[in-house]
Amino acid sequence: LSSDLFSVCKPNESSAGKLVMKAYAGTGYAIANEDDFALLSVLWQSHGIIKAENTPDYAGLSLNTTTISLSQDIDLTGSGINGLTRDVKETGSLFHGSFNGNNHSITLAIGEAYGYFANDSGNVAATDGEDGCGRLANGKLAGSSNSMIKMLANAIAFGIDEVSAINACTKNPCELLNEDHKGIIAKGYDADLVVIDNDYNVKETYVLGKSML
Repeated sequence: LSSDLFSVCKPNESSAGKLVMKAYAGTGYAIANEDDFALLSVLWQSHGIIKAENTPDYAGLSLNTTTISLSQDIDLTGSGINGLTRDVKETGSLFHGSFNGNNHSITLAIGEAYGYFANDSGNVAATDGEDGCGRLANGKLAGSSNSMIKMLANAIAFGIDEVSAINACTKNPCELLNEDHKGIIAKGYDADLVVIDNDYNVKETYVLGKSML
């Protein structure tokens, strides 16, 4: 994929923080290259919320009748893209149209599980002893394989105060997800607790007050 496929405007630019995507090169659902496949996949999986210039209108997309065609071979090896849409149960997100390959092929990035990367020795886990990051076959970052407690310790080591770091792992996400009975220790809240030592090692966990370790 192109290095400029996605970018974020710099703080000194007028649209600071805005996600910018490379323009879609195809016409309608005629995929011209690997970048087009990626942009169409992002459009599809975000239900039209994330849209590049010239990308087809998601609102007008009929997943039952649309024909997607190729004008060249598409090789997504090492990109982390393993399909156009998500593997979900909701029928509105499932594709039932057709592909016209025009004698071309699509190679998807299948087999590189997040948290692993492939080298001459085979599949290698991206462990805490290395960099704690999932990598694709080509070594590019594909996500984190760190545990939450490890990321908490890292945040504090990087200078974030302990209360703010703990809130970022507990209280804040629960508030964001409207989990009204989780995230803090208080009367009426679920007794989901993690007991750690001074070095941030997990010593005990409780789910609804029941010990799990």
